Amino acid sequence: MIDFDLRYSALDNFQSLSYWVYFICITFIKEKLLFIIKMKKDKYLKNTVPTIILGIIIFCLLTTSVYPFTIATIQEGDVLDQNKKPTPTNFTIIALPDTQKYTASYPEIFTNQTQWIAANREALNIVWVGHEGDITDGGTELEFQRANTSMSLLEDPNTTGLPYGIPYTIIQGNHDHDIYQANNFFNQYFNYTRFEGRPYYGGHYSTNNDNNYALFNVSGMDFIAIGIDVWPDYDEIVWADTILQAYPNRRAIVISHDVLNYDGHWSLSGYWIYNTLKHNSNLFLILCGHCRFYEGEARRTDIYNGNTVYTLLANYQGYPNGGNGYLRIMTFYPATNQIKVQTYSPYLNFYDFDDSSQFNLTYYMISPPPLICHAGGPYTGETNQPVHFTGTAQGGTPPYTWAWTFDDGGTSTDQNPDHTYTTAGVYNITLTITDANSTIATDTTTAIITEPQEEPEIVIDSISDGFGVKAMIKNIGTGDATGVSWTIALDGKLVFIGKAKTGTIDISAGKSLTIKSFVFGFGVTNINVTVDTATKSATANVFLIFVKI
Repeated sequence: MIDFDLRYSALDNFQSLSYWVYFICITFIKEKLLFIIKMKKDKYLKNTVPTIILGIIIFCLLTTSVYPFTIATIQEGDVLDQNKKPTPTNFTIIALPDTQKYTASYPEIFTNQTQWIAANREALNIVWVGHEGDITDGGTELEFQRANTSMSLLEDPNTTGLPYGIPYTIIQGNHDHDIYQANNFFNQYFNYTRFEGRPYYGGHYSTNNDNNYALFNVSGMDFIAIGIDVWPDYDEIVWADTILQAYPNRRAIVISHDVLNYDGHWSLSGYWIYNTLKHNSNLFLILCGHCRFYEGEARRTDIYNGNTVYTLLANYQGYPNGGNGYLRIMTFYPATNQIKVQTYSPYLNFYDFDDSSQFNLTYYMISPPPLICHAGGPYTGETNQPVHFTGTAQGGTPPYTWAWTFDDGGTSTDQNPDHTYTTAGVYNITLTITDANSTIATDTTTAIITEPQEEPEIVIDSISDGFGVKAMIKNIGTGDATGVSWTIALDGKLVFIGKAKTGTIDISAGKSLTIKSFVFGFGVTNINVTVDTATKSATANVFLIFVKI
Protein backbone atom coordinates (compact mmCIF):
# COMPACT_ATOMS: atom_id res chain seq x y z
CA MET A 1 0.00 0.00 0.00
CA ILE A 2 1.30 3.49 -0.89
CA ASP A 3 1.34 5.81 2.09
CA PHE A 4 0.18 9.40 1.87
CA ASP A 5 0.91 12.51 3.84
CA LEU A 6 -2.30 14.57 3.86
CA ARG A 7 -2.00 18.20 4.89
CA TYR A 8 -5.26 20.10 5.11
CA SER A 9 -6.50 23.40 6.42
CA ALA A 10 -10.06 22.30 7.29
CA LEU A 11 -9.46 19.95 10.21
CA ASP A 12 -13.08 20.21 11.26
CA ASN A 13 -14.04 18.54 7.97
CA PHE A 14 -11.84 15.45 8.56
CA GLN A 15 -14.86 13.19 8.97
CA SER A 16 -16.58 14.35 5.80
CA LEU A 17 -17.71 11.84 3.21
CA SER A 18 -15.90 13.76 0.49
CA TYR A 19 -12.60 13.31 2.28
CA TRP A 20 -12.93 9.54 2.38
CA VAL A 21 -14.00 9.28 -1.27
CA TYR A 22 -11.11 11.54 -2.14
CA PHE A 23 -8.56 9.48 -0.21
CA ILE A 24 -9.75 6.13 -1.59
CA CYS A 25 -9.65 7.39 -5.19
CA ILE A 26 -6.17 8.84 -4.84
CA THR A 27 -4.84 5.69 -3.19
CA PHE A 28 -6.33 3.43 -5.88
CA ILE A 29 -5.04 5.53 -8.77
CA LYS A 30 -1.57 5.76 -7.28
CA GLU A 31 -1.35 2.01 -6.69
CA LYS A 32 -2.42 1.18 -10.25
CA LEU A 33 -0.02 3.66 -11.84
CA LEU A 34 2.98 2.48 -9.83
CA PHE A 35 2.25 -1.18 -10.57
CA ILE A 36 1.97 -0.48 -14.31
CA ILE A 37 5.20 1.48 -14.31
CA LYS A 38 6.98 -1.36 -12.52
CA MET A 39 5.72 -4.31 -14.54
CA LYS A 40 4.92 -2.59 -17.90
CA LYS A 41 2.14 -5.05 -18.66
CA ASP A 42 0.34 -3.93 -21.87
CA LYS A 43 -2.67 -6.14 -21.23
CA TYR A 44 -2.98 -4.86 -17.70
CA LEU A 45 -2.76 -1.26 -18.94
CA LYS A 46 -5.52 -1.86 -21.48
CA ASN A 47 -7.88 -3.27 -18.85
CA THR A 48 -7.11 -0.58 -16.30
CA VAL A 49 -7.27 2.63 -18.37
CA PRO A 50 -11.08 3.13 -17.95
CA THR A 51 -10.74 2.80 -14.18
CA ILE A 52 -7.89 5.31 -14.10
CA ILE A 53 -9.80 7.82 -16.25
CA LEU A 54 -12.85 7.57 -13.98
CA GLY A 55 -10.66 8.05 -10.94
CA ILE A 56 -9.02 11.13 -12.44
CA ILE A 57 -12.45 12.67 -13.16
CA ILE A 58 -13.53 12.13 -9.55
CA PHE A 59 -10.20 13.50 -8.40
CA CYS A 60 -10.62 16.69 -10.43
CA LEU A 61 -14.18 17.22 -9.14
CA LEU A 62 -13.18 16.76 -5.54
CA THR A 63 -10.16 19.05 -5.72
CA THR A 64 -12.49 21.91 -6.67
CA SER A 65 -14.60 21.35 -3.56
CA VAL A 66 -14.50 23.39 -0.40
CA TYR A 67 -11.97 21.07 1.22
CA PRO A 68 -8.49 22.40 0.38
CA PHE A 69 -6.17 19.40 0.69
CA THR A 70 -2.51 19.34 -0.31
CA ILE A 71 -1.24 15.84 -1.10
CA ALA A 72 2.42 14.82 -1.17
CA THR A 73 3.38 11.23 -1.95
CA ILE A 74 6.30 9.67 -0.14
CA GLN A 75 9.28 9.89 -2.45
CA GLU A 76 11.27 6.76 -3.22
CA GLY A 77 14.25 8.09 -1.31
CA ASP A 78 12.13 8.45 1.82
CA VAL A 79 11.90 4.69 2.29
CA LEU A 80 13.87 3.47 5.33
CA ASP A 81 14.88 7.02 6.27
CA GLN A 82 16.78 7.41 3.01
CA ASN A 83 15.38 10.87 2.25
CA LYS A 84 18.35 12.36 4.06
CA LYS A 85 21.81 12.26 2.63
CA PRO A 86 23.89 9.87 4.74
CA THR A 87 26.27 11.55 7.12
CA PRO A 88 29.98 10.94 6.50
CA THR A 89 29.89 8.03 8.95
CA ASN A 90 27.18 6.26 6.96
CA PHE A 91 28.11 4.40 3.80
CA THR A 92 26.60 2.23 1.08
CA ILE A 93 27.46 -0.88 -0.88
CA ILE A 94 25.64 -1.94 -4.06
CA ALA A 95 24.87 -5.44 -5.35
CA LEU A 96 24.35 -5.86 -9.09
CA PRO A 97 22.21 -8.98 -9.66
CA ASP A 98 22.38 -11.05 -12.84
CA THR A 99 22.79 -8.73 -15.83
CA GLN A 100 22.66 -11.48 -18.44
CA LYS A 101 19.48 -10.28 -20.16
CA TYR A 102 20.82 -6.73 -20.31
CA THR A 103 24.07 -7.67 -22.09
CA ALA A 104 22.09 -9.92 -24.42
CA SER A 105 19.21 -7.57 -25.29
CA TYR A 106 19.06 -4.40 -23.15
CA PRO A 107 22.61 -3.04 -22.73
CA GLU A 108 21.27 0.46 -22.03
CA ILE A 109 19.69 -0.78 -18.77
CA PHE A 110 23.02 -2.15 -17.52
CA THR A 111 24.70 1.13 -18.40
CA ASN A 112 21.91 3.04 -16.67
CA GLN A 113 22.65 1.09 -13.48
CA THR A 114 26.35 1.91 -13.40
CA GLN A 115 25.73 5.51 -14.45
CA TRP A 116 23.41 5.89 -11.48
CA ILE A 117 25.96 4.32 -9.13
CA ALA A 118 28.70 6.66 -10.33
CA ALA A 119 26.41 9.71 -10.19
CA ASN A 120 25.32 8.89 -6.62
CA ARG A 121 28.70 7.76 -5.34
CA GLU A 122 29.26 10.85 -3.24
CA ALA A 123 25.65 11.44 -2.18
CA LEU A 124 25.23 7.88 -0.87
CA ASN A 125 28.89 7.39 0.05
CA ILE A 126 29.08 4.25 -2.11
CA VAL A 127 32.29 2.44 -1.19
CA TRP A 128 31.99 -0.92 -2.97
CA VAL A 129 29.99 -2.64 -5.70
CA GLY A 130 29.59 -6.40 -6.12
CA HIS A 131 28.46 -8.07 -9.33
CA GLU A 132 26.75 -11.36 -8.43
CA GLY A 133 27.59 -13.22 -11.65
CA ASP A 134 25.85 -14.19 -14.88
CA ILE A 135 27.24 -11.06 -16.42
CA THR A 136 26.20 -12.43 -19.81
CA ASP A 137 23.53 -14.79 -21.11
CA GLY A 138 25.52 -16.74 -23.69
CA GLY A 139 29.09 -15.88 -22.80
CA THR A 140 29.66 -14.23 -26.18
CA GLU A 141 32.31 -11.62 -26.82
CA LEU A 142 29.67 -9.07 -27.83
CA GLU A 143 27.97 -9.46 -24.46
CA PHE A 144 31.27 -9.08 -22.62
CA GLN A 145 32.03 -5.97 -24.68
CA ARG A 146 28.72 -4.52 -23.53
CA ALA A 147 29.50 -5.48 -19.93
CA ASN A 148 32.90 -3.82 -20.26
CA THR A 149 31.25 -0.61 -21.42
CA SER A 150 28.89 -0.55 -18.44
CA MET A 151 31.39 -1.58 -15.75
CA SER A 152 34.02 0.87 -17.04
CA LEU A 153 31.86 3.71 -15.73
CA LEU A 154 32.69 2.54 -12.20
CA GLU A 155 36.41 2.84 -12.98
CA ASP A 156 36.38 6.25 -14.62
CA PRO A 157 37.80 9.05 -12.44
CA ASN A 158 35.64 11.51 -14.36
CA THR A 159 32.35 9.73 -13.58
CA THR A 160 33.22 8.64 -10.04
CA GLY A 161 35.42 11.49 -8.81
CA LEU A 162 37.95 8.88 -7.56
CA PRO A 163 41.40 8.32 -9.10
CA TYR A 164 40.88 4.56 -9.28
CA GLY A 165 37.11 4.53 -9.46
CA ILE A 166 34.75 2.78 -7.07
CA PRO A 167 36.12 -0.49 -5.66
CA TYR A 168 34.22 -3.42 -7.09
CA THR A 169 34.24 -7.21 -7.26
CA ILE A 170 33.01 -9.10 -10.29
CA ILE A 171 32.64 -12.88 -10.61
CA GLN A 172 31.40 -15.37 -13.15
CA GLY A 173 28.06 -17.11 -13.19
CA ASN A 174 27.35 -20.34 -15.01
CA HIS A 175 26.31 -18.40 -18.14
CA ASP A 176 29.73 -16.72 -18.33
CA HIS A 177 31.84 -19.88 -18.35
CA ASP A 178 33.28 -21.59 -21.39
CA ILE A 179 30.61 -24.28 -21.24
CA TYR A 180 28.76 -21.87 -23.53
CA GLN A 181 31.69 -20.65 -25.63
CA ALA A 182 35.00 -22.12 -26.72
CA ASN A 183 36.71 -19.07 -25.24
CA ASN A 184 36.35 -17.74 -21.72
CA PHE A 185 35.89 -14.06 -22.42
CA PHE A 186 35.59 -13.22 -18.71
CA ASN A 187 39.35 -13.54 -18.32
CA GLN A 188 39.91 -11.51 -21.45
CA TYR A 189 37.80 -8.58 -20.29
CA PHE A 190 37.97 -8.89 -16.49
CA ASN A 191 41.28 -10.64 -15.87
CA TYR A 192 43.43 -9.70 -12.89
CA THR A 193 45.61 -7.55 -15.15
CA ARG A 194 42.69 -5.13 -15.40
CA PHE A 195 42.75 -4.58 -11.64
CA GLU A 196 46.43 -4.76 -10.78
CA GLY A 197 47.75 -1.43 -9.58
CA ARG A 198 44.44 -0.37 -8.06
CA PRO A 199 44.90 0.02 -4.30
CA TYR A 200 41.70 -1.86 -3.49
CA TYR A 201 42.54 -4.99 -5.49
CA GLY A 202 43.87 -7.64 -3.12
CA GLY A 203 44.70 -10.49 -5.48
CA HIS A 204 43.41 -13.64 -7.12
CA TYR A 205 43.62 -17.42 -7.03
CA SER A 206 45.63 -19.43 -9.55
CA THR A 207 46.36 -17.95 -12.98
CA ASN A 208 43.03 -16.22 -13.66
CA ASN A 209 40.56 -13.87 -11.98
CA ASP A 210 37.78 -16.42 -11.41
CA ASN A 211 38.35 -16.00 -7.67
CA ASN A 212 39.52 -12.65 -6.37
CA TYR A 213 39.26 -10.25 -3.46
CA ALA A 214 39.12 -6.53 -2.77
CA LEU A 215 40.00 -4.43 0.27
CA PHE A 216 38.37 -1.16 1.29
CA ASN A 217 38.19 1.01 4.38
CA VAL A 218 35.41 3.33 5.53
CA SER A 219 34.27 5.01 8.76
CA GLY A 220 37.20 3.61 10.70
CA MET A 221 36.40 0.04 9.64
CA ASP A 222 38.38 -2.29 7.38
CA PHE A 223 36.56 -4.59 4.97
CA ILE A 224 37.42 -7.46 2.66
CA ALA A 225 35.18 -8.69 -0.18
CA ILE A 226 35.97 -12.13 -1.58
CA GLY A 227 34.55 -13.21 -4.93
CA ILE A 228 34.22 -16.99 -5.39
CA ASP A 229 33.61 -18.60 -8.77
CA VAL A 230 30.28 -20.28 -9.47
CA TRP A 231 30.18 -23.92 -8.32
CA PRO A 232 33.69 -23.73 -6.85
CA ASP A 233 35.84 -26.79 -6.28
CA TYR A 234 37.41 -27.71 -2.97
CA ASP A 235 40.67 -25.84 -3.61
CA GLU A 236 38.86 -22.61 -4.50
CA ILE A 237 36.80 -22.65 -1.29
CA VAL A 238 39.90 -23.47 0.77
CA TRP A 239 41.66 -20.52 -0.90
CA ALA A 240 38.84 -18.22 0.21
CA ASP A 241 39.14 -19.62 3.75
CA THR A 242 42.88 -18.95 3.70
CA ILE A 243 42.29 -15.34 2.63
CA LEU A 244 39.76 -14.79 5.41
CA GLN A 245 42.20 -16.13 7.95
CA ALA A 246 44.93 -13.88 6.59
CA TYR A 247 42.73 -10.82 7.28
CA PRO A 248 41.04 -11.67 10.60
CA ASN A 249 40.56 -8.00 11.53
CA ARG A 250 38.74 -7.09 8.33
CA ARG A 251 34.96 -7.38 8.20
CA ALA A 252 34.26 -9.92 5.50
CA ILE A 253 31.78 -10.07 2.62
CA VAL A 254 31.64 -13.11 0.33
CA ILE A 255 30.00 -12.98 -3.08
CA SER A 256 29.33 -16.04 -5.24
CA HIS A 257 26.76 -16.68 -7.93
CA ASP A 258 24.88 -19.75 -6.65
CA VAL A 259 24.46 -19.87 -2.85
CA LEU A 260 20.73 -19.85 -1.97
CA ASN A 261 17.61 -21.41 -3.44
CA TYR A 262 14.39 -19.42 -3.71
CA ASP A 263 13.12 -20.84 -0.39
CA GLY A 264 16.19 -19.71 1.56
CA HIS A 265 17.77 -23.16 1.74
CA TRP A 266 21.38 -23.59 0.71
CA SER A 267 22.22 -24.68 -2.80
CA LEU A 268 24.82 -27.44 -2.90
CA SER A 269 27.70 -25.02 -3.51
CA GLY A 270 26.26 -22.57 -0.98
CA TYR A 271 26.23 -25.30 1.67
CA TRP A 272 29.93 -26.00 1.19
CA ILE A 273 30.89 -22.34 0.98
CA TYR A 274 29.11 -21.44 4.22
CA ASN A 275 30.18 -24.50 6.19
CA THR A 276 33.81 -24.11 5.15
CA LEU A 277 33.98 -20.40 5.95
CA LYS A 278 31.63 -20.08 8.95
CA HIS A 279 34.39 -20.52 11.53
CA ASN A 280 35.80 -17.12 10.50
CA SER A 281 34.27 -14.74 13.03
CA ASN A 282 34.80 -11.73 10.74
CA LEU A 283 32.39 -13.08 8.08
CA PHE A 284 29.02 -11.31 8.27
CA LEU A 285 27.52 -11.11 4.76
CA ILE A 286 27.15 -13.42 1.74
CA LEU A 287 25.63 -12.15 -1.52
CA CYS A 288 24.38 -14.21 -4.44
CA GLY A 289 22.15 -14.31 -7.52
CA HIS A 290 21.35 -17.20 -9.91
CA CYS A 291 17.97 -18.42 -8.61
CA ARG A 292 15.16 -16.48 -10.30
CA PHE A 293 11.99 -18.19 -9.07
CA TYR A 294 9.39 -16.40 -6.94
CA GLU A 295 10.72 -12.96 -7.93
CA GLY A 296 14.29 -13.99 -7.20
CA GLU A 297 14.60 -12.84 -3.59
CA ALA A 298 15.47 -14.84 -0.49
CA ARG A 299 17.53 -14.44 2.65
CA ARG A 300 18.61 -16.39 5.69
CA THR A 301 20.37 -15.75 8.98
CA ASP A 302 22.83 -18.21 10.50
CA ILE A 303 24.67 -18.03 13.81
CA TYR A 304 27.84 -19.99 14.43
CA ASN A 305 29.85 -19.64 17.64
CA GLY A 306 27.98 -16.43 18.38
CA ASN A 307 28.73 -14.82 15.00
CA THR A 308 25.78 -13.86 12.77
CA VAL A 309 26.05 -14.30 8.99
CA TYR A 310 23.39 -12.89 6.66
CA THR A 311 22.96 -14.41 3.19
CA LEU A 312 20.98 -12.42 0.60
CA LEU A 313 19.74 -13.61 -2.80
CA ALA A 314 18.69 -11.14 -5.49
CA ASN A 315 18.01 -11.90 -9.17
CA TYR A 316 15.38 -10.02 -11.20
CA GLN A 317 15.95 -11.40 -14.69
CA GLY A 318 12.40 -12.79 -14.71
CA TYR A 319 10.99 -9.26 -14.62
CA PRO A 320 10.14 -7.41 -17.84
CA ASN A 321 13.12 -6.13 -19.83
CA GLY A 322 15.38 -8.72 -18.23
CA GLY A 323 15.03 -7.26 -14.75
CA ASN A 324 13.86 -3.66 -15.24
CA GLY A 325 17.18 -2.43 -13.85
CA TYR A 326 16.64 -3.43 -10.20
CA LEU A 327 19.68 -3.53 -7.94
CA ARG A 328 20.33 -3.77 -4.20
CA ILE A 329 21.27 -0.76 -2.06
CA MET A 330 22.72 -1.62 1.36
CA THR A 331 23.30 1.41 3.56
CA PHE A 332 25.31 0.95 6.76
CA TYR A 333 24.44 3.09 9.79
CA PRO A 334 27.23 2.59 12.33
CA ALA A 335 25.60 4.81 14.96
CA THR A 336 22.58 2.50 15.17
CA ASN A 337 24.30 -0.75 14.12
CA GLN A 338 21.88 -1.21 11.22
CA ILE A 339 22.14 -2.18 7.57
CA LYS A 340 19.14 -0.95 5.60
CA VAL A 341 18.53 -2.95 2.46
CA GLN A 342 16.55 -1.49 -0.44
CA THR A 343 15.69 -2.71 -3.91
CA TYR A 344 15.71 0.07 -6.47
CA SER A 345 15.58 0.51 -10.25
CA PRO A 346 17.39 3.58 -11.63
CA TYR A 347 15.86 2.66 -14.98
CA LEU A 348 12.30 3.06 -13.63
CA ASN A 349 13.22 5.37 -10.75
CA PHE A 350 11.18 3.05 -8.58
CA TYR A 351 11.66 1.25 -5.27
CA ASP A 352 10.25 -2.21 -4.55
CA PHE A 353 8.45 -1.93 -1.22
CA ASP A 354 7.57 -5.50 -0.19
CA ASP A 355 9.10 -7.17 2.84
CA SER A 356 11.51 -9.30 0.82
CA SER A 357 12.81 -6.22 -1.02
CA GLN A 358 13.33 -3.76 1.85
CA PHE A 359 14.35 -4.75 5.35
CA ASN A 360 16.83 -4.01 8.12
CA LEU A 361 19.71 -6.12 9.38
CA THR A 362 21.35 -5.63 12.76
CA TYR A 363 25.13 -5.54 12.42
CA TYR A 364 27.33 -4.24 15.18
CA MET A 365 29.84 -1.70 13.95
CA ILE A 366 30.40 0.85 16.71
CA SER A 367 30.31 -1.67 19.55
CA PRO A 368 29.91 -5.44 19.72
CA PRO A 369 26.55 -6.92 20.69
CA PRO A 370 26.08 -7.93 24.32
CA LEU A 371 27.81 -11.17 25.24
CA ILE A 372 25.27 -13.88 26.04
CA CYS A 373 26.15 -17.29 27.44
CA HIS A 374 24.00 -20.45 27.27
CA ALA A 375 24.81 -23.54 29.36
CA GLY A 376 21.92 -25.60 27.99
CA GLY A 377 20.17 -28.21 30.11
CA PRO A 378 18.77 -29.23 32.42
CA TYR A 379 20.76 -32.41 31.90
CA THR A 380 20.03 -35.97 33.08
CA GLY A 381 22.27 -39.00 33.43
CA GLU A 382 23.33 -41.97 35.49
CA THR A 383 26.25 -42.51 37.80
CA ASN A 384 29.48 -43.70 36.20
CA GLN A 385 28.18 -42.78 32.73
CA PRO A 386 29.39 -39.68 30.83
CA VAL A 387 26.96 -36.73 30.52
CA HIS A 388 27.43 -34.49 27.46
CA PHE A 389 27.20 -30.73 28.05
CA THR A 390 26.68 -28.14 25.29
CA GLY A 391 27.74 -24.50 25.57
CA THR A 392 26.84 -21.68 23.18
CA ALA A 393 27.60 -17.98 23.02
CA GLN A 394 26.25 -14.97 21.15
CA GLY A 395 27.54 -11.45 20.80
CA GLY A 396 30.68 -10.03 22.30
CA THR A 397 33.88 -10.30 20.31
CA PRO A 398 34.91 -13.85 19.36
CA PRO A 399 36.90 -15.98 19.94
CA TYR A 400 35.65 -17.15 23.32
CA THR A 401 37.18 -19.10 26.17
CA TRP A 402 35.01 -21.58 28.08
CA ALA A 403 35.04 -22.53 31.76
CA TRP A 404 32.66 -25.17 33.20
CA THR A 405 32.26 -26.13 36.84
CA PHE A 406 30.28 -29.31 37.56
CA ASP A 407 29.56 -28.95 41.32
CA ASP A 408 31.53 -32.05 42.25
CA GLY A 409 35.02 -30.54 41.99
CA GLY A 410 35.27 -31.21 38.26
CA THR A 411 35.94 -28.52 35.63
CA SER A 412 36.46 -28.25 31.88
CA THR A 413 37.66 -25.64 29.38
CA ASP A 414 36.00 -27.35 26.38
CA GLN A 415 32.96 -25.78 24.76
CA ASN A 416 31.06 -29.09 24.74
CA PRO A 417 32.59 -31.36 27.39
CA ASP A 418 31.67 -34.79 28.77
CA HIS A 419 31.65 -35.28 32.55
CA THR A 420 31.04 -38.39 34.68
CA TYR A 421 29.45 -38.32 38.13
CA THR A 422 30.01 -41.12 40.64
CA THR A 423 27.23 -40.16 43.07
CA ALA A 424 23.55 -39.62 42.39
CA GLY A 425 22.11 -36.18 43.10
CA VAL A 426 21.17 -32.77 41.67
CA TYR A 427 24.20 -30.73 40.63
CA ASN A 428 24.38 -26.98 39.91
CA ILE A 429 26.38 -26.35 36.74
CA THR A 430 28.02 -23.02 35.86
CA LEU A 431 29.41 -21.98 32.48
CA THR A 432 31.56 -18.85 32.24
CA ILE A 433 32.54 -17.38 28.88
CA THR A 434 35.18 -14.73 28.27
CA ASP A 435 35.45 -12.99 24.88
CA ALA A 436 38.43 -11.38 23.14
CA ASN A 437 37.79 -8.09 24.98
CA SER A 438 37.80 -9.85 28.37
CA THR A 439 34.04 -9.39 28.70
CA ILE A 440 32.55 -12.12 30.90
CA ALA A 441 29.12 -13.78 30.79
CA THR A 442 27.83 -16.68 32.88
CA ASP A 443 24.89 -19.06 32.84
CA THR A 444 23.78 -21.80 35.21
CA THR A 445 21.83 -25.01 34.79
CA THR A 446 21.35 -28.33 36.58
CA ALA A 447 22.29 -31.97 36.09
CA ILE A 448 20.06 -34.64 37.65
CA ILE A 449 22.06 -37.84 38.19
CA THR A 450 20.44 -41.13 39.22
CA GLU A 451 21.64 -44.65 39.91
CA PRO A 452 21.42 -46.98 36.91
CA GLN A 453 18.06 -48.64 36.48
CA GLU A 454 17.91 -52.39 37.12
CA GLU A 455 17.15 -53.94 33.76
CA PRO A 456 16.49 -57.58 32.85
CA GLU A 457 18.43 -59.22 30.03
CA ILE A 458 16.99 -62.39 28.57
CA VAL A 459 19.09 -64.99 26.75
CA ILE A 460 18.33 -68.46 25.38
CA ASP A 461 20.91 -70.74 26.90
CA SER A 462 20.16 -73.92 24.93
CA ILE A 463 17.64 -75.92 22.92
CA SER A 464 17.35 -79.58 23.93
CA ASP A 465 15.66 -82.65 22.39
CA GLY A 466 13.86 -85.70 23.73
CA PHE A 467 10.11 -85.95 24.13
CA GLY A 468 9.18 -82.63 22.50
CA VAL A 469 11.32 -79.47 22.32
CA LYS A 470 12.71 -77.69 25.37
CA ALA A 471 14.64 -74.42 25.68
CA MET A 472 16.56 -73.13 28.71
CA ILE A 473 15.96 -69.38 29.33
CA LYS A 474 18.15 -67.22 31.59
CA ASN A 475 17.82 -63.66 32.92
CA ILE A 476 21.39 -62.42 33.18
CA GLY A 477 20.31 -58.79 33.85
CA THR A 478 19.95 -56.91 37.15
CA GLY A 479 16.17 -56.56 37.12
CA ASP A 480 13.27 -59.00 37.17
CA ALA A 481 11.38 -59.70 33.94
CA THR A 482 7.62 -60.16 33.88
CA GLY A 483 5.23 -61.05 31.06
CA VAL A 484 8.02 -61.97 28.63
CA SER A 485 6.65 -63.45 25.41
CA TRP A 486 8.14 -66.60 23.89
CA THR A 487 7.62 -68.75 20.79
CA ILE A 488 8.80 -72.23 19.73
CA ALA A 489 8.24 -72.80 15.99
CA LEU A 490 9.01 -75.81 13.76
CA ASP A 491 8.86 -75.59 9.96
CA GLY A 492 8.91 -79.32 9.04
CA LYS A 493 6.32 -80.23 6.43
CA LEU A 494 5.39 -83.46 8.26
CA VAL A 495 5.16 -81.88 11.69
CA PHE A 496 1.48 -82.12 12.50
CA ILE A 497 1.38 -81.01 16.13
CA GLY A 498 3.64 -78.43 17.75
CA LYS A 499 4.42 -76.34 14.69
CA ALA A 500 4.09 -73.17 16.82
CA LYS A 501 3.56 -72.64 20.51
CA THR A 502 3.54 -69.30 22.35
CA GLY A 503 3.36 -68.17 25.94
CA THR A 504 4.64 -65.71 28.52
CA ILE A 505 6.99 -66.14 31.46
CA ASP A 506 8.15 -64.28 34.55
CA ILE A 507 11.80 -64.72 35.39
CA SER A 508 13.76 -63.14 38.21
CA ALA A 509 17.20 -61.63 37.82
CA GLY A 510 19.89 -64.32 37.80
CA LYS A 511 17.38 -67.17 37.45
CA SER A 512 16.72 -69.79 34.75
CA LEU A 513 13.65 -71.70 33.58
CA THR A 514 12.60 -74.07 30.82
CA ILE A 515 9.96 -73.62 28.18
CA LYS A 516 8.75 -76.62 26.16
CA SER A 517 6.45 -77.68 23.35
CA PHE A 518 4.86 -81.12 22.59
CA VAL A 519 5.59 -82.33 19.05
CA PHE A 520 4.10 -85.02 16.81
CA GLY A 521 5.33 -85.70 13.29
CA PHE A 522 8.08 -87.10 11.06
CA GLY A 523 11.20 -85.88 9.26
CA VAL A 524 13.65 -83.02 9.33
CA THR A 525 12.64 -79.63 10.77
CA ASN A 526 14.16 -76.33 11.84
CA ILE A 527 13.45 -75.24 15.39
CA ASN A 528 13.27 -71.46 16.03
CA VAL A 529 12.98 -70.19 19.58
CA THR A 530 12.24 -66.52 20.33
CA VAL A 531 12.09 -65.07 23.83
CA ASP A 532 11.64 -61.29 24.07
CA THR A 533 14.33 -60.06 21.67
CA ALA A 534 16.55 -63.15 21.94
CA THR A 535 16.47 -65.84 19.25
CA LYS A 536 18.11 -69.23 18.81
CA SER A 537 17.76 -71.94 16.13
CA ALA A 538 18.53 -75.66 15.70
CA THR A 539 17.91 -78.44 13.17
CA ALA A 540 16.31 -81.71 14.29
CA ASN A 541 14.65 -84.97 13.19
CA VAL A 542 11.16 -85.80 14.43
CA PHE A 543 9.86 -89.35 14.88
CA LEU A 544 6.40 -89.41 16.31
CA ILE A 545 6.74 -87.55 19.64
CA PHE A 546 10.52 -87.85 19.85
CA VAL A 547 12.87 -85.08 18.72
CA LYS A 548 16.56 -85.60 17.98
CA ILE A 549 18.86 -82.57 17.47
